Amino acid sequence: MKLLYPLYVFCLIFLALSLRGQSFGEQRSIRLSAQEEPGGGVRLNWTAPPGNITGYSLRKKLAQQPTYGPAIATLTPLDTTFLDTQAQAGGLMDYVLLATGNTLNPSSMVRVSLEAVPEFPGRILAIIDSSLDFNLLQSPLDRWQSDLETEGWIVHRMYTQPGDSIPLIRQSIQALYQQFPDLSHLCLMGHVPVPYSGNIAPDGHNDHQGAWPADNYYAELFGTWTDQSVQNTSASSSRNHNVPGDGKFDQSVFPAQLDLALGRIDFEQMPAFGDRTALLIQYFEKNHRFRKGMVTLPEQGIIDDNFQSFNEGFSAPAWRGFDALFGPQSILEADFFATGQANGALWGYGCGAGTYSSAGGVGNSSGFASDSLAIVFNMLFGSYFGDWDNNNAFLRAPLASKGLGLTNIWSGRPYVYMHYMGAGETIGEAFRISANAPDFSYGNPSGLRGVHMALMGDPSLRLHHYSGMGPAQADISCDSLSVLWSVGMQNPPHSVQVAVRTGQGAYTDLGTFPYGGGQALALLPQPGQYQLLVRPLYSKETGSGTVFFPGEGWIDTIDVDFPSAQIDTVWQDMSGNCPYHLQWSAQGGTPPYSFVWTRATNQSDTTTSGLCPGTYFWQVTDAKGCVGKLDTLVLQLPVSIAEAEKNMGLWYPNPFEQRICNEALEIGQKLSLQDLQGRTLWEGRAEVKGGCIAPKDLAPGVYLLSAEGMAPQKVVFRSGME
Repeated sequence: MKLLYPLYVFCLIFLALSLRGQSFGEQRSIRLSAQEEPGGGVRLNWTAPPGNITGYSLRKKLAQQPTYGPAIATLTPLDTTFLDTQAQAGGLMDYVLLATGNTLNPSSMVRVSLEAVPEFPGRILAIIDSSLDFNLLQSPLDRWQSDLETEGWIVHRMYTQPGDSIPLIRQSIQALYQQFPDLSHLCLMGHVPVPYSGNIAPDGHNDHQGAWPADNYYAELFGTWTDQSVQNTSASSSRNHNVPGDGKFDQSVFPAQLDLALGRIDFEQMPAFGDRTALLIQYFEKNHRFRKGMVTLPEQGIIDDNFQSFNEGFSAPAWRGFDALFGPQSILEADFFATGQANGALWGYGCGAGTYSSAGGVGNSSGFASDSLAIVFNMLFGSYFGDWDNNNAFLRAPLASKGLGLTNIWSGRPYVYMHYMGAGETIGEAFRISANAPDFSYGNPSGLRGVHMALMGDPSLRLHHYSGMGPAQADISCDSLSVLWSVGMQNPPHSVQVAVRTGQGAYTDLGTFPYGGGQALALLPQPGQYQLLVRPLYSKETGSGTVFFPGEGWIDTIDVDFPSAQIDTVWQDMSGNCPYHLQWSAQGGTPPYSFVWTRATNQSDTTTSGLCPGTYFWQVTDAKGCVGKLDTLVLQLPVSIAEAEKNMGLWYPNPFEQRICNEALEIGQKLSLQDLQGRTLWEGRAEVKGGCIAPKDLAPGVYLLSAEGMAPQKVVFRSGME
């Protein structure tokens, strides 16, 4: 790392020693956690930061809100706990605790869950390098997709060639996002083309300034990226050179917020570890084992800080976040490699003077290749290896190792916060929130929102994963769904969540049910073929409250056939106070059908007449007694012929009997006739310029007639022109 001034560094070291040897990372941090209070509310607990402070300021917001409001409490230097009695069960809340009166600005954040039922995760797009050996990889890849689907993900795949256009890949992602707005995660598998961007050296080395790998170009969908202004070829490696028109972008920070959570699983140029396809297979195997709850590790975070005298406090995100993941006193200051090989941990942070394949005092890529470290989630920081697109890259080494490493992040410039995972978020979503820097004033501003920020690994992973609850049984009666399951598990879940989806649609949540009941009852919205998902929710006390983590679910296809009906035509005549006439049809279930109206008796006819303006409720019943959903129809006051004739426009004659004409029509112009409820009764195209149309089978009444490029006009059809 770049040392600014020797005297300045000496003073910092002296100050650090005077504070009982605590690193600047610890001095900048408040160790904050939260728990659900038995009587209601959120109890925040913390450890006072080293050094003198004058008090604390506490702020709060809902998780979905972008910014914090004013302080909800001002506390004394002696306070180490606070009860928020206003916290509502079932939601996610963010808190930030700031120490006052200390120039290092110690702070911490926590996202708190009070038994918040998790939403279904949406969609993940796997972008896969098509040059991989799929004879060997297809089965592990299919199992990975199945693992995600049983958790509630909808998985899409897209394949790329090594030389594919990077902007075109982004355009394909944009198109999928526009089609499915619930797309939330991207996973790059293999050596998917690597975007480069910027004129940066976030590690402080001039021989490394220029364009760095910028994977999140694919995750930022609506900002503008250019390739016309940066001119820098001073870096030692040509990879980092950036000149106009070379395909490397100018931007050093994200031009807009990241829309998607992105991670990369890529073992290109990792010869110390083995063949890239074999490494992917190995990664998918340990990913599968972790997802199925086969991995048991100490719930703690390891910190190995070899930059203790740097005022920036690179290790602060670990000091601030690990208690929020695991609860108070969950940090172990220890040697990264020695602890990883001995007892291991779910999380680890290490930093030290770096090269492309090492961090001083932490380890090197050769060590990851030969040793087996039991640390699943990693944050490593040091010079050079934040630029990960190189031979035996240290940032990708934990993933390539035969140990349990599944993710890694270069965290220090800027800080990357993972405390969101304590409340059940995926590591990808935690990274995305942190990269968008909503709380920039509480971190290290160096490198903030920099294009170099990257997550190595599967972005869909959560802090805790669990095995399934076994198969279930689904029974359908009309529109009623009954799901049964066995309750004889050794490690039972807290509850069971039931959802369905049709076709390419998203999941519809049908409810959460107590596991011990062994049964879920729900109504399905309409007939059709559904994919049913029954997934267990496991209750876990973390340092962020009472959190529900989904386990492996059960998926089945069910066919639902109950009757439904629709109104096909609404028309009105010009006589009396009740001029409306309706025609409808039914489908599904077992015919014949009968219909019930608010103001009518049970009838089998598919038409009714003489309806007055008002609100009507109606249902269809089939021969087996299955009842369709209750529909509502609102009929407005009728439109008179005199009113329609006030604005004849270009259509004539109006009223009309057989034909109606328009001198402004052009050949091929699209035409449409609708009833007053907006239902299309006739469509066609003008066959001649200035021609006429003759809709068939119209009942007398008022209609809307439109021509492409013209405003719709009310027209009146009267049989015989009476």
